[in-house]
Amino acid sequence: MNDKLTLNFGVRYDQMDIGDKPAANAAAAAAPIAGSVNGLTVTRATGGMGVNNTVVPDGYGLYQPRFGFNYLLDNTKDSKKQIRGGFGLFQGAAANVWISNPFSNTGLATRVYGCGGSFSACPTTDGLFNPDPTKQPTNFSNATPAANVDTLASNLHQPSVWKMNLAFEAELPMGLTGSVEWVGTKVKDGIYYQQLNLGAPTAKGTDGRDLFYTPAALSGSCWSATGSIITTGTLCGASNGNNARTRALSNPNFNNVLQATGTNKGGGNEITFAISQPTKQGFGWQIAYTRTNATEVSPLTSSTSSSGFNSRSIFNPNEDVAANSAYLIRDRVSGSVNWSKAFVGSYKTTVGVFYEGRKGKPYSWIYRNDLNGDGTVNDLMYIPKAPGSGEVVFLGDSATNNSNETLFWNIVNQYKSLRDSKGSVVSRNNAFSPWVNSFDVRLSQEIPGFFPKHKGIISFDILNFGNLLNNRWGRINEMNFQSAGGQRRTFVNYAGLDSQGRYIYQVNPVVDDYTLRQVKGESQWAMQITAKYEF
Repeated sequence: MNDKLTLNFGVRYDQMDIGDKPAANAAAAAAPIAGSVNGLTVTRATGGMGVNNTVVPDGYGLYQPRFGFNYLLDNTKDSKKQIRGGFGLFQGAAANVWISNPFSNTGLATRVYGCGGSFSACPTTDGLFNPDPTKQPTNFSNATPAANVDTLASNLHQPSVWKMNLAFEAELPMGLTGSVEWVGTKVKDGIYYQQLNLGAPTAKGTDGRDLFYTPAALSGSCWSATGSIITTGTLCGASNGNNARTRALSNPNFNNVLQATGTNKGGGNEITFAISQPTKQGFGWQIAYTRTNATEVSPLTSSTSSSGFNSRSIFNPNEDVAANSAYLIRDRVSGSVNWSKAFVGSYKTTVGVFYEGRKGKPYSWIYRNDLNGDGTVNDLMYIPKAPGSGEVVFLGDSATNNSNETLFWNIVNQYKSLRDSKGSVVSRNNAFSPWVNSFDVRLSQEIPGFFPKHKGIISFDILNFGNLLNNRWGRINEMNFQSAGGQRRTFVNYAGLDSQGRYIYQVNPVVDDYTLRQVKGESQWAMQITAKYEF
């Protein structure tokens, strides 16, 4: 526009074309007939699921406008200052696997067969196992082989996000450069999974969440002292599907009916402060601090629909609720120092040190077992208001002995994320693993090439250098990822409801501990030598 203001405009267009559709499952498309509960009698849902499993986002197009600017506030020999920023719509990585799942799981080629859990009770004699592959059981009384069906909601589109940034950069006294930058994002199209074959809730928890157990499983009489469900006896092992089990009113002709669904919730804000000294007389350094808030509805940590549904911690199974992202790095400090000098001719010897310190990954406090009866261990924990509030019952306590409640509160008071949740359900990913520190060191040497204006560079790197000095340094301790619940931590089992409908808590004195992250050697030092030739 002029010698100070530069404007940039652009647009990108992406379109998805899918030349096929999944094979239609007429049984899944049929109208559902809801089940019911009458006392201890459970009548499960029948009919279909009322879903069209052939839906695909064929022909969906996305226009992505972008705008940017750069404005020079001052551009003199002694001072340079500028403001830059912009906004735009950006499509994320193509959601290929989530769109391909419905082609893999049409519910027409395979069936799931079993007993217990959300299925009918297991036979009291012989069981189901047969070592002969030609004589595998395919049915038994009151149990129907069930189909897995994956579907896409009509509002599912390729992931996209609005992104905005604004930055101020300036030259400072003593040859320093400083900057501050804000980056904001807002989800336009995201993805999360819903389980369509839960059946209607059979009860409501005292904290307001839906419960899906059969009436037998809601009774504390059908739970052991260690938080295991009991499926035998007159009450807990009743016939005709009335036994203690999950997903009481689900349709037995289907197992998992999972739908990838669109959402526009989630986003984030990130602000970075940085100061640096550009290389001067062979020496330069920089340091930066970044503070980030980021929320999402689902982390989509894996490629299959079942893991996509199971791996987030929830209050209610199909909720469209944004919470702290599983990938959030709340605080991050980084810094580097570099020194170079040519000892032989113009060939430089360079020594560099890079530091990163960051807050640990977030995790959720959940129950050790399945509280709501949806068949997945991923239920966020409710923390009572105060000791003696009577909101929950502690298994093993009596009017004269409250040792288990005391143990519960001793644990709660050790963790800020639990203390801050008194009188409510803890939020997803509201706790953080320990702070992580790491140093990397590099030594590089330029050497002559075979021809004029050619040169070689040999670099020697020590990654996680602190761990080389002391094997207790540079470690990454975090809550281990679980296929159900994601990064999670727990010390409480659900043990049914008492006669007043209150949760019964079985408290475990051992709290899940952090795990040393070492799958790819992240918590130990490593070294590498690199040779590069430039011409």
